[in-house]
This record gives sequence, structure tokens and C-alpha cells, in this order.
Amino acid sequence: MKWNNETKIGVLAVVAISLFYIGFKYIKGINLFQRGNFVYVSYTDTKGLLPSNPVMANGLQVGAVYDIEPNGTKLDKLVVAIKLNGTLLKYNWAIALLILPKTIPLRELLMVVC
Repeated sequence: MKWNNETKIGVLAVVAISLFYIGFKYIKGINLFQRGNFVYVSYTDTKGLLPSNPVMANGLQVGAVYDIEPNGTKLDKLVVAIKLNGTLLKYNWAIALLILPKTIPLRELLMVVC
């Protein structure tokens, strides 16, 4: 089977765009190939929280912020999607506190597990 130049360039373009997309998500801290469970938390103010910020429980990183979206048409509440690595699945409930350290400009979520 002979492939003409247009087909080769088209396939190369699709592969290049796919690799660019996966690489960009990986650099942002979002791993597309890692499985995890999502937890959704509602806040009135996220105080500078960004996607890919760490989620900590007892000093151990148990996940990362995946996405931040407004709740409905109003902007009074924001829904934060947290992607957990699977270590907190045996607990019935947890409280997600937004911690703002004064010395480090990094925002992180602290999960208090009960």
C-alpha cells in the first residue's frame, strides 16, 4: 500500500497534536493515565487555589486539585474537584480545609479524615 505525502503529513500532524496535549497536561500536573477517585467540595472563596495544587492528609499528599468550576450560574459558590490517589477510600467522610501558609506562596488543601 502506497501512502501519498498528504496522508503522511496528516498522520504526523495528529500524532504531534496528541503528544502536545498529553505533554501540556502532564506539565500542569494532571496525569491522564493515572486512575483516581474524585471528591467534590463547595467553597465560597478558593483564595487563589489552582488546579494541580496538592491535597494533603496528615502530611502525606493524597491527591491534587483537578478542576475548579462555578456552581450554576451564580459565582457565589465554587466547586473544587479533587482527584484522590485512592488512599482515603476506606473513610466515611472527611473535611477539606483550605490552608494558606504565610511563608510559602503555594496553596494546598488539607483533608481532615475522621
